[in-house]
Amino acid sequence: SGKVKMLIPVDFKPLHGADLEEKYPPGKHRPQYMLSSEDATVNITIDYLPQPLTEAQIDTVKNYEVNLFKKTYPSAVWKGEGVTVINGKKVGYFKLITPSSYVNIYNYFFFTSVNGQLLICAFNCYISDIPEWAPIAEKIMQSLTIKE
Repeated sequence: SGKVKMLIPVDFKPLHGADLEEKYPPGKHRPQYMLSSEDATVNITIDYLPQPLTEAQIDTVKNYEVNLFKKTYPSAVWKGEGVTVINGKKVGYFKLITPSSYVNIYNYFFFTSVNGQLLICAFNCYISDIPEWAPIAEKIMQSLTIKE
């Protein structure tokens, strides 16, 4: 099995209780790891899925996911997308601002292959928090280290 490491803010804790129910209602897919700021306005999720993925497929998967999000959120404001190499691993990513019922949300998704399966991480915060948190989200992604 692979070992995944990344920097996470020290004050982030597992999401639970009412915050968990609101963000991931029962019956919906919940990521394996959901970490949040104390006030639950900044979140990081990490999910290792049984979906096969090779590094050669990352561009295709990124394009598929971007198109899916464009159809699902036609009013989203796109902030970037691409494929990069981080600590020797090919990583796909995309960033966008999506509407929600009460505030627009900045989303930063990044994913790679670990032991031939999909590892997807997501960061999100309120758009008012972008100046503070977008650089931190970038540091989190850039810290991704995988040992297979």
